[in-house]
Amino acid sequence: MRVTIPPVQNRPYGESTAVAVETDVLAGGRGSEIKKVLLAGIAEAKTRIWCGYPYWGDSDLSAALVAAKKRGVDVRVLVPRSNDTPAFEKLNKIVLRDLLENGVAVRWWVKNFAHIKYAVVDSMTLVGSSNADRSCFEYNQELDLATPDPVATEAFVKQVPAADWAISQDVQAGDLAFSWKERPEAALINLLDRYL
Repeated sequence: MRVTIPPVQNRPYGESTAVAVETDVLAGGRGSEIKKVLLAGIAEAKTRIWCGYPYWGDSDLSAALVAAKKRGVDVRVLVPRSNDTPAFEKLNKIVLRDLLENGVAVRWWVKNFAHIKYAVVDSMTLVGSSNADRSCFEYNQELDLATPDPVATEAFVKQVPAADWAISQDVQAGDLAFSWKERPEAALINLLDRYL
């Protein structure tokens, strides 16, 4: 697919190859192309995996990120500090605690609620409607665009992930703790995350 994008706010434009990937369990067996593309990219990543999602919860994705970190890949996760869904605020804490304990760099976006969803894996960019949770990977109808174009990816990295990372705050282990009152609810949410 060839797309020409006109200049936006004095940014250069060009041509890039992109492919639409989706999650749609009712659409002729396509299932979760998004998750397959993302996990395949992470498994092959050599240099970096930078992700920004407001909602986390997929254990396969978390395990893949930890495995990549152990291979020496620069793995970064950016999450909004405030969340518009209380259940996901708790679920995010569970997932982020595991990532942080395994050496993944995790930062809070603190300016406002960040609804952007992206993953940069080496020279591939995946951006679209999907979050990093089981509902988006298994049940919802979602659409992302993936481009393996290194020029487009570097332009995106400079404009969004690198710029946002520079003004975000490190997540501390204490940020992810639950009070004794919150623990039962958090445990239940973790068990039921596929239904959120």
